[in-house]
Amino acid sequence: MSSFTHLHVHSHFSFLSGTAPLDALVERAVTDQFTHLALTDTNALYGAVEFAQSCRTHDIQPIIGMTLNVAAPETTVQSGRDGPGQLVLLATGATGYRSLCRLSSHIQGRIDRAEIGQHGLSWDTLAAHHQGLICISGGLRDWAARFWQLDARAAAARWVSRLSGLFDERCWLGLELHTPADGKLATELIALGQRFGVPAVATQPVYCLSPQDRPTLRLLAAINENCRLAHVPTHLLPDQGHAARTVHWLSPAEMQQRFAAFPAALAASAQIAAQCQPALPDGRPIWPILKLPPNTTPDQALCELAEDGLREQYGSSPPGLPHEGKESPTPNVRVETKAQNARQRDHSPLPQRSVRGRAGEGLSSAAESRLRHELSLIAQHGYAPLFLIVADLVAFARRQQIPVSTRGSVANSLVAYCIGITTVDPIAHDLLFERFLNPERTDPPDIDLDFCSIRRDEVLAYVRDRYGEEHVALVATISTMRPKSAIRETGKAHGLSEEEIKRLVGLLPDTWHPDPRRRVRSNLDEILAKIAEAPLRAVVSDAYAILGQPHHLSIHPGGLVITPGPLTDYAPVQWTPKGFLVTQYDYSSAEAIGLLKIDLLGIRALTVLDQASVLVQQHFDADFRVDAIPLDDAETGAAIAVGDTCGVFQCESSGAQRTLRQLQAHSVADLAAANAFFKPGPATGGMAAAFIRRYRGEEPAAYLHPALAPILQSTQGVLLYQEQILRVAREIAGLSWAEADHLRRGMSKFRAHEMETMRARFVAGCMRPAPQGADFDQRQAETLWEQIKAFAGYGFNQGHATAYADVSYRSAYIKTHWPAAFLAARLANHGGFHHPAIYMAEAVRLGIAVHPPHINQSDRHFTLHFADSAPGQAQPVLWMGLGQVKSLRRSAVRAIMTERRREPFTTLRDLLGRVDLQQKEIVHLIQ
Repeated sequence: MSSFTHLHVHSHFSFLSGTAPLDALVERAVTDQFTHLALTDTNALYGAVEFAQSCRTHDIQPIIGMTLNVAAPETTVQSGRDGPGQLVLLATGATGYRSLCRLSSHIQGRIDRAEIGQHGLSWDTLAAHHQGLICISGGLRDWAARFWQLDARAAAARWVSRLSGLFDERCWLGLELHTPADGKLATELIALGQRFGVPAVATQPVYCLSPQDRPTLRLLAAINENCRLAHVPTHLLPDQGHAARTVHWLSPAEMQQRFAAFPAALAASAQIAAQCQPALPDGRPIWPILKLPPNTTPDQALCELAEDGLREQYGSSPPGLPHEGKESPTPNVRVETKAQNARQRDHSPLPQRSVRGRAGEGLSSAAESRLRHELSLIAQHGYAPLFLIVADLVAFARRQQIPVSTRGSVANSLVAYCIGITTVDPIAHDLLFERFLNPERTDPPDIDLDFCSIRRDEVLAYVRDRYGEEHVALVATISTMRPKSAIRETGKAHGLSEEEIKRLVGLLPDTWHPDPRRRVRSNLDEILAKIAEAPLRAVVSDAYAILGQPHHLSIHPGGLVITPGPLTDYAPVQWTPKGFLVTQYDYSSAEAIGLLKIDLLGIRALTVLDQASVLVQQHFDADFRVDAIPLDDAETGAAIAVGDTCGVFQCESSGAQRTLRQLQAHSVADLAAANAFFKPGPATGGMAAAFIRRYRGEEPAAYLHPALAPILQSTQGVLLYQEQILRVAREIAGLSWAEADHLRRGMSKFRAHEMETMRARFVAGCMRPAPQGADFDQRQAETLWEQIKAFAGYGFNQGHATAYADVSYRSAYIKTHWPAAFLAARLANHGGFHHPAIYMAEAVRLGIAVHPPHINQSDRHFTLHFADSAPGQAQPVLWMGLGQVKSLRRSAVRAIMTERRREPFTTLRDLLGRVDLQQKEIVHLIQ
């Protein structure tokens, strides 16, 4: 084992100033036999969690740190000409991690963060958040070394004294050795430190893994500054323009050779590493503080809400779970049950369903038993707060008449159904709860909510108001360099013209996906073979060197975290342009440290459904409600069966419409089956034709073994849903829930030895003799394994499919009975799967006139009007919106609509005299 460890290490998460991926850094540490390794990216902690996970995988103790840019402490010395100074801060434990989060959040969470990055953080801010941190002066970029080299010895002494006074025995002077002159400076700095009791430690700033990566550092700096390679300010380069300074990884042997004259400083790295203990939250769920009545636990509150909902849904009176201590009164939680929601709404895009199996039909006892089972499992895992929080969000949305639905496996939960989160009856649809939460799951299940896309921000604002602005943040994603963006950025840095950049971009593939199995990427040699000019070949080679390089922080489309205390106690954050906090961690990192994460997604399908229902109420049926739509309407079923679903959610593509026709789909269950069948697993698994014939009743269902009949009966003997994979693995093969879920997630991720081990266990489990097992023979067991192997990883979640099918059916109902209202709403929301022209053609096909934009009649978007084609016969007409006029600015649309309220426009001259329009806008309005 090495006695030395690197304590000043930058990864590619030092955006555009480091090149090393985290795994590569850890692998190098393994090679060099490190027991500890630090990550100290500049002013941020983006990669801290992923780094810690990688270290633990290789039995290395991660040290969470940060390189901090600090402002010049002296105004009388020309000290800032080479940029801010640097300090390396290392967390000794949880307190130090919180300090790092607060420091980074202070920098990244400010509007003037670019200025802070340029000039450095103030001393006062550092002093306010230094607890639990080890401070190492930043080597040649620290103020002590820089002052000393400027012959400002007194200023250097004051700086070291200041650091020592703040960090006390946790303060160290970092030494760097690149040239003989650095050895002399190191000796003098050691003497300076001894005056104040500050020892020295050998450091090497690592910005890349090898000297060959050095040119890439200059390229990244040019991209960051949006300048040419030759014009990069030297102080922005890791080596500050000094060719002799090394900024790559040095092995322990190289460090020992370099610091042979300073053995104590070299040994000090191990002393510092030993002081750094695990710092990140350990991954246990971190729940927000709920507002519950005194002496009421989350489990009690959830149990009572669920029991109330069960009585309303099934007319049962469940005994419920035993409560600890005395029975508490009904908790005063701001969550309405479905009946209360229905009374509070005039219309609801996704209300409670009419479900079969009410009281008196034999389902009450089954519902009671299942509710007790689910509540017991939820209590066992401690997940009651998650259900209460999500139920409150859904209740708020329904109070405000914001369209809301769920996605994912939460639809499989009876508890979620009873407390109003979902609208799909899991008993009526035979949905397996363990797909959502199985007894062996170790992390909280996902509950993903869909909202009207134009009103999602209202829900976010409610969450911030309810839990506190400092307790709520959106979740980040890390945007990385893709082939085309890498070419564009590299081309600009090389000084290429726009035409040359466009030519190179044209040689690249059109698509790119982060999953290597789905990545469409031409080989570098194939691209270079098409280019003769050396400068252009250099651009392409450089661009491929930065593929996958993190470029900037983006926002996850729906992820949200809520914490019990200020977010900066748990994770570093920064601000979005809309004024929301966003974590520096991506979704997987936020989950790994135990933050409560909820997906609040905006989808246009719900907006269309809501706006269409409003139009129906305004123009056709004042009493219409989406929740009153009958789910067995013959006309709607007939339209679905022939694939007449242009504009209908998830039913628009030619492949989806073909599937609907093949299955003769009529109902919500049929739509769910069609949606699942259209996925690669079922549709390409060798059973497609048989499934279609069986589903249409043209041949009887057949089963590989009679034991599969109870599991596959609803899908005609064919594996269609993920829930069926779980049941086969558990009931037929006897696998554990953890193994079954692993199988369900997809065998494509298995290594060869894992695949063989799982196959052997599965086959042996299927062949267990009765009554313990299903008594498959070898051939049957092997065949079933191959069927699952072809299916796993592609199967669809039945609960998700059913919830989305419910939206699809209700959309299809409105389109079937009031196509003008539906298509007006669809077009007003910028179309959908197809170009708006397709929906206009659909309207014409259905006999609905479509009028071009009218300066006095059109709104911003498509609107529904009526024209009298005969006395007393008003026909619906769709007016195109002014927003459909090419190049017409939003400000121009607002001005037109404001002016015509005073008086309609009469001539073109009148329009031009009252509204300031650009030449191209005038031309397009005339056209």
